[in-house]
Amino acid sequence: MDKADYVRWFLPFAEQIKRVLTDDGSFVLNIGGSYNKGTPTRSIYHFKLLVALVEELGFHLAQECFWFNPAKMPMPAEWVTVQRIRIRDSVEYVWWLSKTPWPKANNRNVLKPYSKDMIRLNQKGVTATTRPSGHNIKSSFDKIANGGSIPPNVIEEKISFDMLKFGNNAANDIYTQRCKEAGLNIHPPASRAPCPSFS
Repeated sequence: MDKADYVRWFLPFAEQIKRVLTDDGSFVLNIGGSYNKGTPTRSIYHFKLLVALVEELGFHLAQECFWFNPAKMPMPAEWVTVQRIRIRDSVEYVWWLSKTPWPKANNRNVLKPYSKDMIRLNQKGVTATTRPSGHNIKSSFDKIANGGSIPPNVIEEKISFDMLKFGNNAANDIYTQRCKEAGLNIHPPASRAPCPSFS
């Protein structure tokens, strides 16, 4: 099926899913991306589908998740392994949709073990502060009595180097230090050096 026709083909099925869904029910859709035929550019058909599901059928987007699949093949071979102008596509979208804004959910069911950094913070203690993003870090931030950490919205068994993984909360990197020295405000959504360096 041509991607241009996919949205119209899918919507009647989605209408029936919504019809039988309870008010607190969820509809989870895993959908992969693809390239436009003959060019090294990505199709946006799956984003058009999401917009249609929300704006035309009235679904609510509870959250978007990303499935990291390191076993995916390096396709299309022409762009990835022959001409070497694109990288391997290892992520698929997982859209959590619902009939109302309040689907049944409890993130305590998916807790992960605390990281070494979190355990270290618990042992050292945290000084209350405000991050450049404006988020207030309370002294209770280091508590680890909740049974585990809330996972990110990346579904994976183990993050590998195939995935760009850069935190943007460094307190002592060169950018932050120079801003402090110059008395300048730190840009809240700062992109750290490894991210642009990757390209």
